[in-house]
Amino acid sequence: MVNVSLTFSKICDNMDGKILVKKVCRECQKIERVKLFDSSQTQFEKDIVYIGTVDDYTFMKNSEVNAILCSDHGTVTETEYQPGSNIVIIESSNVAKTLSDALDIIFNFNKVLPVYQDLMKTILENDPIQTVVNKCEKVLQNPIAVMDSSFKLLAWTRDTEVEDVYWNEIIENGYPSLTTITSIQKANGYKSFIQPNIIEPVQEADVRKILTRLQDGKNNLGYFAVLEVKHKFKDFDLELVNLISKIIAKILSYQNTENNKCDNDRYEQMIIDILDHGQISEKQIEKRLPYLKWNFSDRYYLLTIDMTERDNFDTLSCYFKNAVKKLYPSCNLLIYNQQILIIDGLGPVLLKPEESYLKPLKDLLVKCGLHCGISNGFYNIIQLGTYYKQSLLAIELGEAVEKPGTSIYYYSNYALLYMIRVCSRQEDLRYFCHPAVIQLREYDLSKGTHYIETLEAFLKYNKNSYLAADAIYIHRNTMVYRINKIKEITGLNLEEHEVLDLMVSLEICKYEKL
Repeated sequence: MVNVSLTFSKICDNMDGKILVKKVCRECQKIERVKLFDSSQTQFEKDIVYIGTVDDYTFMKNSEVNAILCSDHGTVTETEYQPGSNIVIIESSNVAKTLSDALDIIFNFNKVLPVYQDLMKTILENDPIQTVVNKCEKVLQNPIAVMDSSFKLLAWTRDTEVEDVYWNEIIENGYPSLTTITSIQKANGYKSFIQPNIIEPVQEADVRKILTRLQDGKNNLGYFAVLEVKHKFKDFDLELVNLISKIIAKILSYQNTENNKCDNDRYEQMIIDILDHGQISEKQIEKRLPYLKWNFSDRYYLLTIDMTERDNFDTLSCYFKNAVKKLYPSCNLLIYNQQILIIDGLGPVLLKPEESYLKPLKDLLVKCGLHCGISNGFYNIIQLGTYYKQSLLAIELGEAVEKPGTSIYYYSNYALLYMIRVCSRQEDLRYFCHPAVIQLREYDLSKGTHYIETLEAFLKYNKNSYLAADAIYIHRNTMVYRINKIKEITGLNLEEHEVLDLMVSLEICKYEKL
């Protein structure tokens, strides 16, 4: 559970003034009170911090004591420290102010205890996260928001008008844009926010914020934000936010555990198990299928978006997942090996996802500078590993042979190319290449022509000169001229029985350029 004891170290960390010396032997010593040192004292209580000057240490050095000493001229040598003492010397000549600061810290901390007890009650009663947020808002006296690890909004202070562009964007859309996330991170030196940090305004229509992660062990459960709207931030607010954020993280973790995780978590773990361990037994899968809502009558596709070379993976992946989920609410997404995997069922009749269906995804990929590989359709989830490999091959081969600007690669377009790659490990590919294609390639190299490209487009579009000309951006008359020239150079008639051999040969030429 969250530790709410006020320790000597916590008091020192919140004091004003530069720390000149810090000798802490009892790190977790609980502190109840603060007291001004009296030179007549001979006994010291372990739960009290004594405030004095560096000269007062002469009267303390033979006892175990918790002391904050002020100095504007010197320090205490290390050999004079009593083992078991907690001693901090700060740069200050004002003992009264130091005492006042320490008293304020204890006063503020005592205000936290009822908050802690109330929030612990929330855990036991399994209250909704919105109820927790409402309670925290009363303590912090400023609007707050809780987001999950993908920056999706979970709960926030309602019925409060906030003149902040980021706040209003998140409330309206349910999550921030990639531009918002990046600008905040950039302005704050890409901090991890494991500890609460004050974020200064990035632009004019912006307010100060405190932002911190909701962390449970090594697991990032989300983010907790407080906006400086109703009241100015006080020094102790960071400590208060730190405590509250830890409790909210416990609540989120507890509620997830109580619910045994949501169906989507089970789905993700199932997919990861299949990808990590290959084709696990059908019997194991059948026991877990009720959680997957898998329809075996539908044809599914695996789409892989590769982010392995992106430095801003955490930010970009969170934004991308939210955006895709908004575009395709029924699809299933997960992160695996720094890639986003999308598993989508598009019905039993489609052999390949329609371009119109994927148009919003294509626009998003272009915006983020990403590429996507799409597997062939499949029905059986047990074979998912095979189709994951297909989606990766689609990206690898597509990026190698396609012109810049392509963002979506279908494995079906490169299956023949992959087959040629496999064959190349056994035989010299030139033995399989049609002599006319070799002749045409040599002609292109010597004359600077583009007849290989022309022939490939012509065959790809079933010898339709209109479509082929559009595909390589030439006039139809130019296409007709080039085809006639190809026939003249090679002696080909381009009849049906020649087409398959020529297409395989053209793919071999393409592969040899890789």
